[in-house]
Amino acid sequence: MVRNLGNCLSGRRGGRLWIPHSASLTVFDRLQCDLFCGDRGCWERLCPMASIDKTAYPRFKRTISERELRAAYSPSLAEMDWAREMTDSDETRPSLMVWLKCCQRLGRFPRLAEIPAQVIEHVRNEPGLPEQVGMTDVAERTGRNHKALVRSRLGLDGDQAAARKLAEQAIRRAAKTKDHPADLINVALEDLAMNSCEFPAFSTLDDLVSQVRAEVNGAIFTLAYGRMSFDDHARLLAMLEVDPATGRSGHDRAKKSAPRATVTKLRLQLDHLAWLDGMAGASDAWLKGVPASKIAHFAAEARALDAAEMRDYGEVKRIVLEACLLHQARVRARDDLVTMLCKRMNTLHNKARELLETIRAEQRQRNERMLAVPGDLLSAAKEVDLAARNAPNPWTAVRRRHETGRAVLETIETNGGLTGLVAEHEALAAFHGDNYLPLLDRFYRSHRGLLLRLAGVLVLEPASADRRLLEALEFVRANATRTSEFIGDEYTAEEEAVDETTGEVSTVTVRKHVDVSFAPEAWQKVIADKRRPGKLVRRHFEICVFSCLADELVRGDVAAVGSEAYANWQSQLLSWQDCQPHLATYCAEVGLPTTASSWRS
Repeated sequence: MVRNLGNCLSGRRGGRLWIPHSASLTVFDRLQCDLFCGDRGCWERLCPMASIDKTAYPRFKRTISERELRAAYSPSLAEMDWAREMTDSDETRPSLMVWLKCCQRLGRFPRLAEIPAQVIEHVRNEPGLPEQVGMTDVAERTGRNHKALVRSRLGLDGDQAAARKLAEQAIRRAAKTKDHPADLINVALEDLAMNSCEFPAFSTLDDLVSQVRAEVNGAIFTLAYGRMSFDDHARLLAMLEVDPATGRSGHDRAKKSAPRATVTKLRLQLDHLAWLDGMAGASDAWLKGVPASKIAHFAAEARALDAAEMRDYGEVKRIVLEACLLHQARVRARDDLVTMLCKRMNTLHNKARELLETIRAEQRQRNERMLAVPGDLLSAAKEVDLAARNAPNPWTAVRRRHETGRAVLETIETNGGLTGLVAEHEALAAFHGDNYLPLLDRFYRSHRGLLLRLAGVLVLEPASADRRLLEALEFVRANATRTSEFIGDEYTAEEEAVDETTGEVSTVTVRKHVDVSFAPEAWQKVIADKRRPGKLVRRHFEICVFSCLADELVRGDVAAVGSEAYANWQSQLLSWQDCQPHLATYCAEVGLPTTASSWRS
């Protein structure tokens, strides 16, 4: 196996630099990778050794403050008494005390060269310890005895073979869900600390991680590869071929990021999802049982490489990495589509609000003119009333009504006539208040076909037992070809029926009414016409369904199957079988009883 620095040096030397796996890569190699590649993750991908700085592996700080020296490396009186009992001479006591304080701090015995001089000086300067004796003055055999005494006092198990076995088991368990070497080393350290084991050298843990990680990942690659057909293998390998016409490969196309939420981009994103499903529609079956975190890591590795670098891998790993990339791309494409749907519906609502404000501004003068009409009518009626009172002969009731009606009709004709005033009133009343929902139809028409196509592509499911909205969506899709302004609210559905006599289950066809109670009150006034019972205003009802769908997707009440950001949150909860082993501990921590009788009492 070889390590490949990819294109890091290709710009300078005109080719790739191949380094044997056993070769040691220096800091200069790291600088070359950073300078010529520009990819921060390149070095970590190609050189999967864990950096000690990214792990919890205990080590000395470069600079230790006086406060930390006193807190961590000052022997207690009990430790001083113990050291006197364990040593035959004062000359060997400082060595024992240094090993004790270092092992307490690190959980292991560091190399002499690793111990900072200020730590040794601080311990030697403690009262009762001779200052003239150094660590190197102690015999090797005495040093081994001191370490055994320290292990006994701290309760540490110094069996390195057992520690390696325990660490390997912990790493193997964690490697099924984790992949970053630093995370795996931290898991091993946690298990070693819980079992009071002396920590092995960092290089030992790093080698264990590399070995176990390769075995676990290799098993995953073999499993996923075996689930694919020969046609699947050929199709995924073809993803790495560069199209001479475009100069791009399918591998590059799969790494496409989400575009802006415009109508054109939404249509292209739907086409992109259709292409991804055609390339890896069975990726769920291929990767069944593989933890999502491992799939995400493999996909990230494939995403960071170009087609040429992918071809440097073996066929099995190459194909499975490509499958993981496509699987994650399918998930991400569905996330992007739902996000774009929500953004487009939000844009439509914003445009309708802006249009309502524009209409209101234009109608202010018309409102003032319409408000003057009732005043004119009242003035005309008042003049008739005054004329009747001042008349020398009292008016009859019939004449009073006749004169009042004539004055009112003359006033109406003066202000534009009855037909004109009625039309003006209806226009103003249509946009009275803050209900902008009737205006959405103007912007929805250009989106209708695309939204219906999107509803057919996404597989949606409710996060609860409430299916009213999704049933309304199916009703909209079933009436997608209708062009009439109004549609009936009845539809045909199939339901299971149980025979009370025989108990047999059969499917029956029933007529049902669309349940529109999912819609807010403002929408209820728009989607139904009181003059047409049993009818729905088709376009307004469609807009209502898509608007409510966007809201519920954001809230998590409706989930998109195959998505990650909009997945069903209930499927991410632990099962009762997984919770039971931790139930007693959890109840004890929060102070809850664990039995029904305890609750009743």
